[in-house]
Amino acid sequence: MYYFIRLYEVNEERCDNRDLISEDVFESENRETAKKHCIDTYGNYPFAKSKNNNRYFYLTDSSLYWYEYHHKTTKIICDYCNKEIEILEKDKIHNKFGEYCSYECKEKHYNELVNTIDNEDLWISEAEHLGVPKDNDYNLVGYIYKITNKHTLKCYVGKTIKPPIFRWWQHLKVDGKFERANISDLVFEVLEIVTYEEKKENKKYKCGADKLSDKEAYYIKLYNCIEEGYNIKNELEKGEQS
Repeated sequence: MYYFIRLYEVNEERCDNRDLISEDVFESENRETAKKHCIDTYGNYPFAKSKNNNRYFYLTDSSLYWYEYHHKTTKIICDYCNKEIEILEKDKIHNKFGEYCSYECKEKHYNELVNTIDNEDLWISEAEHLGVPKDNDYNLVGYIYKITNKHTLKCYVGKTIKPPIFRWWQHLKVDGKFERANISDLVFEVLEIVTYEEKKENKKYKCGADKLSDKEAYYIKLYNCIEEGYNIKNELEKGEQS
């Protein structure tokens, strides 16, 4: 069996009236042998708070998970200095940005990243379109995108003249047409970046908006989004841009 032990010392100046001296998880045959192990290791202290002793044990059942947490070592590479170290699971130094070999590296990495976020606009602007060729031979018209429910395979095809991530967010925020338990049920993907160059279109389209609507209609039919998806019939004919 596994047991969790903490050794406390009374400290009336703290709000919880105690200081943690030591803690561990260990194996023992039963509670009595576990108590003997505590006394042999740390000293002859009571297993409850006592007026006759400033120190006392807290002993309770534990598990293999917490035993490995206290005793199993793992190798990590510091996300700041790239140093490789071996460390106990319980002694890992980490935050949302990574794992570190020391609190000094953790603080330096955190400060540098926070300063970067504070001083730079990391969110794309409405005027910034990713994935578009950066030369003058292309004029961006918009995007054709698809939203698919991974479980039912029903999908929706739409068009937008804004960066696709904005349209994705709009659907999540205001559109209730996609049945889902959570966001992980849905897949958002860009099917085509639509560009329009009048001299190269051979008069097939009247303008860029016409081409964008034609592309949307093509993909709606391709994926059968009206009969077996979320699109409605008039979305094949509407000429307004999302």
